[in-house]
Amino acid sequence: MTSALGIAEVLDHIIEFLDSSSDWRACALVQRSWVQLAQSRIFASVNFTSQNDDFGRLLAVLDTSPHLVSSISTLSVDRINIARAPADFHRISALGYTCLTHLVLFGLPTISAPHIFSSIKTLVGIQSLTSVLLDGTFLTPAQSFDIWDGCSASIRRLAYAPPRAAASFNASNPGQLTKKVRLDSIFYVGPVWWFNHPNSRFDVSSLRALKWFGGAELPADILHAARNSLECLSVNVLPTPHSPVDLFPFRHLKRLEICTSLTCPSLPNLCKTIQSLPAQSHASLEVLRFSIDIESTVPPPSAGSDGSWDTDTGICALVEFGRRIEDELQLDAGGQSAKFPALRRVDVSMPIPTPALVKECGEYFRMSVNKEGVRIRWAAWRYRDLFWYLTETA
Repeated sequence: MTSALGIAEVLDHIIEFLDSSSDWRACALVQRSWVQLAQSRIFASVNFTSQNDDFGRLLAVLDTSPHLVSSISTLSVDRINIARAPADFHRISALGYTCLTHLVLFGLPTISAPHIFSSIKTLVGIQSLTSVLLDGTFLTPAQSFDIWDGCSASIRRLAYAPPRAAASFNASNPGQLTKKVRLDSIFYVGPVWWFNHPNSRFDVSSLRALKWFGGAELPADILHAARNSLECLSVNVLPTPHSPVDLFPFRHLKRLEICTSLTCPSLPNLCKTIQSLPAQSHASLEVLRFSIDIESTVPPPSAGSDGSWDTDTGICALVEFGRRIEDELQLDAGGQSAKFPALRRVDVSMPIPTPALVKECGEYFRMSVNKEGVRIRWAAWRYRDLFWYLTETA
């Protein structure tokens, strides 16, 4: 008679309800049939940080149990000086991954050794990859293009920060490039020169989502091809004398996020950015989100003060912001937006500096605190499905 503990499907379903490595390690100790199922989750995500930077420890485990490499689906190297152990990092890059789909390389130091650059190229070339986050600020301008030669053709989601070099930089002959990789989404932080360069290895003609922190001006020429496919857009609206962001090319936006501050010079650009949306996006926009830098609006406690925050300044700025946005949405008495008929949600998120400020603002807005954050329901805004919330961050 087969033991219930020997049925892999049942065990797999049970372990799905667990979400910590300590739980999975406990499962692995129950009996032999539980080991493989637990190990596949323990090694699914491998994360190296400044507190856990021992490549050798993982390599020792994989030397003993090489089959575990096939369990790794996420590899993250975050703020580690890989130049201190280049040989181990090279071995990490050459493990023969078959199921690695997500790669994160962030906060790496300036590199000079060619074999370290080669190791990074090996990682971005793993054919199973679909998502890559690469902080490339440590690269030279030439390397910022060469790093993508031979990259996985399966990459669909890219988060990238290239080096901040002059726009006059000339790379290799673009006529020698291989077929470009077609992306679905990009999170870009950096100067516009890299994104606009003819040597870019990426095709954005079918781009569906873009989070742009490359300055106030979007690369309209490059994104012109994506004007019919782009559905989700996040932009940074800077105060005057910067120009507002021109959203006119994007005809079918469903989700729009605007990152800004509540200072007086920012509000006109914020409104002009929303006004630049074309009529087609008026009909398709479903979610509008504002991510607000509250620290540039609410002065922190001054030295020698009692430690309280100037919440009056922040509250006045929020009220003025709310009035402007309410006018832009053209809300009727029933809470429907005449300008954006498909709009079903408006979010406002802000990092809150201290619990004291949460409490003081909370009393003003009569917020209810729950595990998801702080939700605001302003008395003047009682529309059907629109809600505003503040998110408290640690």
